[in-house]
Amino acid sequence: MAKIYIRTLLMLALFALIISCAAQIPKKTIITPLNVTPKLETGQYVQDADILYVILDASSSVPASEDGRSDINLAKNIVSRMNHTMPDITINAALRAFGLGECLYNKDTRLLYGVTRYSRDSFQKSLDSVTCVANKSPMEIAINAANEDLKPSEGKIALVIVSDGVGVGNGPIIAAENIKDAYGDRICIYTVLTGNSYEGETLMTKIAKVGGCGDMVREGDIAAKKDMAKFVERVLFAMASDSDLDGVKDDLDQCPGTPRGMKVDSKGCPLDTDGDGVYDDKDQCPGTPAEAKVNAVGCWVLKNVTFDTDKWNIKPSFYSDLHEVLTVLTKNPSLSVNIQGHTDSVGTVRYNQILSQKRANEVMNYLVGKGIAKDRLTAVGYGVSKPVASNKTVEGRAQNRRVELSPVR
Repeated sequence: MAKIYIRTLLMLALFALIISCAAQIPKKTIITPLNVTPKLETGQYVQDADILYVILDASSSVPASEDGRSDINLAKNIVSRMNHTMPDITINAALRAFGLGECLYNKDTRLLYGVTRYSRDSFQKSLDSVTCVANKSPMEIAINAANEDLKPSEGKIALVIVSDGVGVGNGPIIAAENIKDAYGDRICIYTVLTGNSYEGETLMTKIAKVGGCGDMVREGDIAAKKDMAKFVERVLFAMASDSDLDGVKDDLDQCPGTPRGMKVDSKGCPLDTDGDGVYDDKDQCPGTPAEAKVNAVGCWVLKNVTFDTDKWNIKPSFYSDLHEVLTVLTKNPSLSVNIQGHTDSVGTVRYNQILSQKRANEVMNYLVGKGIAKDRLTAVGYGVSKPVASNKTVEGRAQNRRVELSPVR
């Protein structure tokens, strides 16, 4: 009976131990990649790094954190979280660890990944291969090695160093200055401080300042997912100086203040597909042939060929303008033209309709007389229905007594 009682107690104790261990297993934090696509598409961000180079402190000087993570696991966790926050972009990457241990083949530093096209899974696998630590902290050797690793590379570099900064002397500052001299404005240096050593914070701050365009953050500053996301954004991207958000940076934008959502060319100017000098959003007559003169809304107009009130005859002083039309038609033999006559508002609607047709016919007959095939031309009168200026003024009515040309291909 006693044996059964003891056996029962042991089973209960074992069960309690299992439950206790299970309760202590930390929940796995799911980290989703950063989504910067909307900000890139709207021109708010531009990718500012072509290479992400991470240097990991694999020495035993890395301190234990308050939640029990110790030594290398603390620094690895930071890099791992950064890796899993990385957005899906095209970028090259590298991972180098420093210390002296069997994981590094007893070398002061070892390149674990790259420099090669970034892959989240491959990068993580290389990071996971570091499972041991060493007493040495040869950070400057790792920075100098990175200097050599990057020599064949092109583009901008984001160098991230994760360390407690303890026991390394001033050598890393000199190494940072050397790599800055080698790559100039191409490189920015970011340091992530583990632990709370004043010595380490001072050193890591100085290293970041050498880069001129990076900064130092503490582990706690990027512990939350949203803060890590902001850090990754800061390392890889830059806010585009694109005030009108048209996708063209201000220093290249020749048409600042473009309305939101308007399509623009590489100079930041609204598109002018037919090259007539009137942007597409205002062009009421797209497809105008080259060398054709247009009005403010992009329509091919005989600018100087207007008509007196109640007249449709072409004055000899306007022949030079009609000659320009002949030139355009001659250079574009596949082009046909619809000749459109217009009037001001003086008179009845019916009368103006007939008058506008006479004006269109007059221009058509002139062009036919100069050798343009009649089957390339049509004439239509629109009367008073399409004014381009106010009919309340003398000047406006004069502009409305006109002929427009609409290309037909």
